[in-house]
Amino acid sequence: MLSKKLLFRLGMIFLIISTLGIIFYKVDTIAIDIDKKSMQSQMEPLFFFDGAVRHGRLKYELVDPVLQVQDNGLVHFDANVTLSQGLDKAWGRVSFDTKIMYRNKHKAFYLAIPNDEQVVLSVHGKQSNEPDFRLWRKKVDDVVSDMKNKVNIFLSDQEVYEIGGKNLRIQAQNFIIADVQKTERGAHLILNVDQGIFIIITYFVMGVSIFMMLFAYFFIGQVGFKDAENIGYRDLRDTPRYAKKK
Repeated sequence: MLSKKLLFRLGMIFLIISTLGIIFYKVDTIAIDIDKKSMQSQMEPLFFFDGAVRHGRLKYELVDPVLQVQDNGLVHFDANVTLSQGLDKAWGRVSFDTKIMYRNKHKAFYLAIPNDEQVVLSVHGKQSNEPDFRLWRKKVDDVVSDMKNKVNIFLSDQEVYEIGGKNLRIQAQNFIIADVQKTERGAHLILNVDQGIFIIITYFVMGVSIFMMLFAYFFIGQVGFKDAENIGYRDLRDTPRYAKKK
């Protein structure tokens, strides 16, 4: 049978363990920094695209990206573009904004062009988002769309930062980007942390420990912290090993 003393001891041990678990392991947010130079160095060697649209009559090549973190937390790209149609050639710039995204499967971050963001093509001082923009008397909507699709496919495979070290020792199951801020060196991210079943188990153990102590207080022996009648479990350390002879 169980006694007050045993239940109080077990309950206190579980309560201490669960409380320490919450104090040292429960976190609501973490912060990380992503260096712009690191992102730039990852993009430059592999950033090359070529494509053909309008049945192959209009071709383009996209190279030499330059990255810049903006005040709104988006990562801005500028790249050189070469366009050709037959013997005609034109040179210009392509610019677009990307958003920092998180992929839980790989515990890593990557960039993506949001659906509502435009890829802007600049040639001869004019931009493709202007209503009267033409290139060799033709609209370039399909060119811009093709560029956006190819760049997004490329960016989805390029991890710009991987979570590791102390940030993985918090038993986190998932991270959600709460805020992105521009810094001198790149981007500062605030992440909401979902610790899943780990915290649920910790609170469950804490609840069990409190229940054990309340059960011992009210339902074993007399109500209170002491068991005057010593009902239930008897601690062998308090029992003489040999009875004294009369």
